[in-house]
Amino acid sequence: MTSCNSVATPADTSTTLKTSINEDPRNVLYRQLVGSLMYLAVVTRPDLAYTVATLSKFLDSPTDEHWNAGKRVLRYLAGTTDIGIMYGRDRSTKLVAYSDADWANCVNTRRSTSGVVLLNGGPVTWFSRKQGVVATSTTDAEYVAAHDAGKEIVWARRLLKKIGSQIAPYVLWTSVLCPFYYHTSMDII
Repeated sequence: MTSCNSVATPADTSTTLKTSINEDPRNVLYRQLVGSLMYLAVVTRPDLAYTVATLSKFLDSPTDEHWNAGKRVLRYLAGTTDIGIMYGRDRSTKLVAYSDADWANCVNTRRSTSGVVLLNGGPVTWFSRKQGVVATSTTDAEYVAAHDAGKEIVWARRLLKKIGSQIAPYVLWTSVLCPFYYHTSMDII
């Protein structure tokens, strides 16, 4: 993989990964690959969070399709070695959060995945996990995602307050897909 061709995105949107029963010795290698990618997604690469969470659903019985999806993430990483997290130099501590939901993209569980919280322009906390409830509509899924992002903001504000930082007002951006399919944004201060 050292001389591979890079790709622009960590996942191929035209491919849907499916569960299968597989007794392949490649299971161990796939688990090692996903574990290494999980470390990157949790520690320094929020752009990998959703893709790695998707790959980790298939640790029990990966197929060649799953293995190729994992290698695609490695190709993406090879092309983005110069990308890093940058923080602004503002004295005031401005928190901005973004939340979104895919409204039950996972057909088996019908639970949506939910955001990222930025501090002075750089991400400080991010997640891609299944929501705790089954949403009955896109709007419900978006509100649950906004609630999860709000909890992250409260946590970050309390942490900043404990270390004595000046806290500016925060902003929570969430996208809501209206019945007429117009994208709108809400600014909650």
